Amino acid sequence: MGSFAVFSISGYDVDESKNHLNTWYFKKSDRTLGRMAENSDDVIEVHKLDEAEFADGELLHYFYKTTAKVMKTRVELQGMTMAQLRKEFNESIASYLASLEDWEHEQNGDYRAHIPLLKSATFEVWLEGLKAIVDGNLKQDYWSPERTKHESLVVEWMLNLTPYIPDESGPFLGCFPCKSPEAFVRAVLEVVGDDDVCLLDATDLVHGGWTDAFDDLVEFSQPHTNIFAVFTTALNELNGILALADDNPSLTRLLYANMITAMESYLSDTIKKNVLNRPPLLRRFVESNQQLREKKIPTADVFRTVDGMKAQVATLIEQTLFHDLTKTIALYRDVLAVEFPREHLGALQQAITIRHDIVHRNGRDSAGKLVELTIGDLTNLVGIISLLIEAVDAEVKDGLIDDDDE
Repeated sequence: MGSFAVFSISGYDVDESKNHLNTWYFKKSDRTLGRMAENSDDVIEVHKLDEAEFADGELLHYFYKTTAKVMKTRVELQGMTMAQLRKEFNESIASYLASLEDWEHEQNGDYRAHIPLLKSATFEVWLEGLKAIVDGNLKQDYWSPERTKHESLVVEWMLNLTPYIPDESGPFLGCFPCKSPEAFVRAVLEVVGDDDVCLLDATDLVHGGWTDAFDDLVEFSQPHTNIFAVFTTALNELNGILALADDNPSLTRLLYANMITAMESYLSDTIKKNVLNRPPLLRRFVESNQQLREKKIPTADVFRTVDGMKAQVATLIEQTLFHDLTKTIALYRDVLAVEFPREHLGALQQAITIRHDIVHRNGRDSAGKLVELTIGDLTNLVGIISLLIEAVDAEVKDGLIDDDDE
């Protein structure tokens, strides 16, 4: 059956998309997480997922949310002004009347009574009818063979399917005379209050796996990034076998080296994920990387180079040695604007040197002496690395959200 996103204004559905996210004129900054209030359609916004209380089986909801006033401004700036709406309205009424002239009423249904209505009802009268529909949340009944009746002939016209309407004109989720979805949205915005809510509910699409548009917002709403959770799992697994390292020098050295590897994996995965998925950070990486800055590109190869830039950057990141603290600290500062805490860096550098001896010298230092480590050394290293990564992760998480609507 698929998944749907529904765009509503003041609780009235104006558009929907199936299996893809059409953000209309919403921006990334309009995104919000939430849960539905009991016995109402109100949204309770959730800013910290670890503090939110959900009932059993209750799902996290994903929305774009702004006011009708803001949405009206955005729509108008894209050209759908009241003048343009009125133009579409007049063109649509004219096309309906032309269609009625050729309509075979005896064979296909007698709609001649609509002619006086279409000729006499003004643009303002149609807007009043639309307001009654939106205020009452009235809908067309697509399945009923009977026409919906209403005291207002304009409202009744909009609540019923009208077969003589040309294909290039509505209806959308309503039947206000116009030719484009944007015009219909502009008409609805005209009949609601400035503070009424415009809501794009993408919950079904997110849970259906059709969009990842909220991934960074979810991550930002958690205590730590998703990559930090992977790092924590790795450290917990190492901690779980520390006891086995007692009186086992070889295992002690192996675990010591693996702790440095866990740190490197976090630093590598974090920079790679952010740079390759956020255009502003990709640009910062390219502009700060000496190898790329010095590269001469023939004019004929510019577009080919741009097309392959992500792959080239990914390769450079994979080639980076993240146990080289000097280069890693500079990379995080220049690209992610993240500063490493200076505390314990000396001890960490010493641990990295020991790790080098373990991995590349078979556990012996440059003088040929066997590296001797204790469980206390392991525990101390876990503490140093945990403090460093937790501090870095907090800064990375603070920089997750931007308003890049490309």
